[in-house]
Amino acid sequence: MAALPYMQLYVADYLADTAHLSTVEHGAYLLLIFNYWQRGESFKARDEQTLNRRLASVARLSNEEWMSVRENLAEFFDVTETEWAHHRIDRDIEVVNAKSNQASMAGKASAKRRANERSTDVERTLNHTEADTETDSKPTSSLRSEGEQVVASPKADQENLFDEPEPLKAEPQSDDSLVSAIFAEGLPLMLEAKVSEKSARSLLGRLRGKLGDLEAVVVIEAMRREKPLDPSAWLSKVINARQDTRQTFAEWAADCKARGEKLIAGYQPVLDYCEGIDLPNELMNLAWSEFKRQHFEGGIYADKRSDNWRAAFRIGLERGYMRLWYWDKAANAWCLTTQGLQAQAITEAKERAAA
Repeated sequence: MAALPYMQLYVADYLADTAHLSTVEHGAYLLLIFNYWQRGESFKARDEQTLNRRLASVARLSNEEWMSVRENLAEFFDVTETEWAHHRIDRDIEVVNAKSNQASMAGKASAKRRANERSTDVERTLNHTEADTETDSKPTSSLRSEGEQVVASPKADQENLFDEPEPLKAEPQSDDSLVSAIFAEGLPLMLEAKVSEKSARSLLGRLRGKLGDLEAVVVIEAMRREKPLDPSAWLSKVINARQDTRQTFAEWAADCKARGEKLIAGYQPVLDYCEGIDLPNELMNLAWSEFKRQHFEGGIYADKRSDNWRAAFRIGLERGYMRLWYWDKAANAWCLTTQGLQAQAITEAKERAAA
């Protein structure tokens, strides 16, 4: 397999996860994941002894040195006797390959379109006029053809926005991006206020433990806006005040129903954000459907609690925590990632079953 062009390294996550490693272990781990990324596959061998020799060689350690660091490094991998797999890297490789494939197909589709001197619904960009209504009327399923980019108008009727079916169960997704945001944004705010790094990390860890990662990001954003003189005291006060008011998503949805409130339709901060970046309503709907599916009873985050689920969804949408789409510069269009295509397929299956 050809070497991939770049590797994502989330510095805050890396430092948080590897704080217990020695200098030698840091070097060995980085060499292992760099080699893993370049080859695009896990480390495999016919038996454990051969595999250990191979890993030692990649880490540039003697067999004896490797065995002394093996236990600490194994915790970052899914280990068997004949294989060391790193599922986070596997997911990142999948996303990069999906982007490359989609860009290639988009380029071919664009060339074909120019040759035929016509455009299709799939290939339309967001630079359309109010008179362009054909794409606005199409369901999301009609916006994908042979793996090409998903594009649509952001000007569709907002009255039915986010009117999605009930959620289905899904495999857990990584919270790496949430953890990264908590420490990457929370630490500088606290260090600037002369809070020691040890105390800051401890308090942020307590924030995560008490409120959960998604709600912790909401709190960090509020702290960034308010800029308290004593962030430690401010965070402690927020944690204590919010413990008894937070609800699961299902509890909040039930309360909204009892009050006659819609969950998210008409929530202006989300609408303003999506309009500002010309994000199609089809993708907003897809994100909301996926968010509900993950947080309703039976979902992978059903136990998470928040006292502001609308803000939690807005932050997740703005920061792309669900990783459903990306902007393809070459195609000048929003494109679904592998996760996005999977979420779309689940939604379409639910719609067909309900028909």
